[in-house]
Amino acid sequence: MSPAPAAGGRILVVDDEEVIRRLIAQHLTGLGYACEQAGDGRLGVAMASTGSFDLVLSDIAMPGLDGLALAREVRRTAPSTPVVLVTGNATFDHALRAIRHGACDFLLKPFNLDTLDQTVKRALERRRAMREQEDAVRVLEKRLEEQAIVHAKAEHELTRLRAEIERLGKELALVRDAARPAAV
Repeated sequence: MSPAPAAGGRILVVDDEEVIRRLIAQHLTGLGYACEQAGDGRLGVAMASTGSFDLVLSDIAMPGLDGLALAREVRRTAPSTPVVLVTGNATFDHALRAIRHGACDFLLKPFNLDTLDQTVKRALERRRAMREQEDAVRVLEKRLEEQAIVHAKAEHELTRLRAEIERLGKELALVRDAARPAAV
């Protein structure tokens, strides 16, 4: 059973180096985030694919499934969950590959805790903004559906009234014709 979400959000920390993983998770927990940990990319993908995390923070260089593959899989299975990738040797090419694989941000080791805090905060704010936008789109789509139903009912009623008017016009013509004196 997963823990109740913290006020700051739920973060999955994925790193094959236990000491680093635990230090990051402890620091973020101290800031009010609920953190869970995964020691490799495969476990990280399995946990993240539930969609129950607000952020995944993952090392890139891990044996087996690396952070780039993890980011790609999280984007596929939990597309609204942002991924921040961490690496010890960054080049522009690494950063570009990280973004192309679905990462929303990139941290270079060693990083200071303020940089980590700001990166996490930015990623979570971006997620909240995306969720608000998605909620607004859903509300608008629902309103459009409701208006389409009202419009369809009005069209149906208009068609019925036109037919009724046409019928009454024919009856009126018959009454007029019957009321006219016959020409001799």
